[in-house]
Amino acid sequence: MPILRIKRSSFSVTAVGGLLVLLLLLSGCGNSSPDEERYYERELAAMRKQELAQEAAEAEKKAALRDGYPWRASKKDDSCLPSRLKTLENRLDNEIKCLNETVHGKKSSRYKFRE
Repeated sequence: MPILRIKRSSFSVTAVGGLLVLLLLLSGCGNSSPDEERYYERELAAMRKQELAQEAAEAEKKAALRDGYPWRASKKDDSCLPSRLKTLENRLDNEIKCLNETVHGKKSSRYKFRE
């Protein structure tokens, strides 16, 4: 029976050793992962360029939402044709009205009686 004890003890030592190795592999090396992701210079330059492009697009969109005076060009972002035509017609009507008031003066709202 002493032979069986040796085999059992070597098996238990092997099993415990295997479990320790398995736990070590599953737990990792103990190095914590860095909080910041590291990028190459080329990637950083591409990200900066993309951020600048987004900021420029937002600034352009804000400028497109701002309206000018009636005789100036409207800066609204109209993508459909009927809307653009209506905007153009309104702008032309305002310009004609302003020019007519400049040349002939404002129309009086009172009716003038002739004798």
